[in-house]
Amino acid sequence: MKTQVSWRAVGVFVAVAYGLGALVALPLLLLEPGHPAAVSTLVLMAMMFTPSIAVAVVHKTVAPMSSWRAETGLQKGRLLGSTVLAGWLGTPLIVFATIAVSALLGWIQLDLVGLSGMVELLETLGAQEALEVMPPHVLLAAQVLQAVLMGAVLNFFFALGEELGWRGWLQPQLMPLGALRAMLLTGAIWGLWHTPAIWAGHNFPGEPVLGPIVMTLACMGWGVWLGWLRLRSNSVIVPALAHGVLNGTAGIVALVHQAGTESNPLLVLAVGVSGILVTGLVSLILWLQGALVAPNPRAESGAPEAEAT
Repeated sequence: MKTQVSWRAVGVFVAVAYGLGALVALPLLLLEPGHPAAVSTLVLMAMMFTPSIAVAVVHKTVAPMSSWRAETGLQKGRLLGSTVLAGWLGTPLIVFATIAVSALLGWIQLDLVGLSGMVELLETLGAQEALEVMPPHVLLAAQVLQAVLMGAVLNFFFALGEELGWRGWLQPQLMPLGALRAMLLTGAIWGLWHTPAIWAGHNFPGEPVLGPIVMTLACMGWGVWLGWLRLRSNSVIVPALAHGVLNGTAGIVALVHQAGTESNPLLVLAVGVSGILVTGLVSLILWLQGALVAPNPRAESGAPEAEAT
């Protein structure tokens, strides 16, 4: 395990990740409003690989790695069943908790009986015939199941493009600061990286100032959850899995709100204020349980060692 932070390497990584991220997102900033959604999707998918490219640049310039797989966590590690399940199933539970918190605080009105929000969305998309195939609640269950399963499969590759940089390389580099500080700082850097996409209208349309601030705070909370998965498994695979599921389930809130009502994305999204509150609570629980501790150096090197809790 590293004993001190190589701030030069970290600085190069952040500069490249931010610079490439902004460059890739530039088309979204230049395009006129109303451009095809597929264009935004393709650009954002490409942007997700910029942290991995930044790691490669650091490797080729200021901080060569003796083993790419070992130093980015691209290895099997300790893929315990409980850890994989925590990342896979615990992540959507956190997302659902953010919806519940938003409802309890009056930030969103839910319709869990008639699912009018989902019906409205299907009509908007011209897909209302789906309701003729299955009842709304069955369709909702299918959508949630698809988001959890397919989010883990289809989104994993793209999430890994980010996680190789964030939890894979950056978090271990910052571990000399202490595990919790490393997770929070990694999350803050991850959050600010989203700024060009937010300026282009993603996540929080029309919020060029508050949007990046809220995203950064939310990513710090999510960063502790994903960072704990990284420590627990000694692998980037599990946080990438959880990241993919997060991306897949974050839009569920649009299916359960009451049609005709409005809500502020800054408040209700899983990367909004509700996300900050819930992940903050999760982070506190993990900290109180003593789970946010640095891995044993022998375990990092692959030597046999008892599993940490």
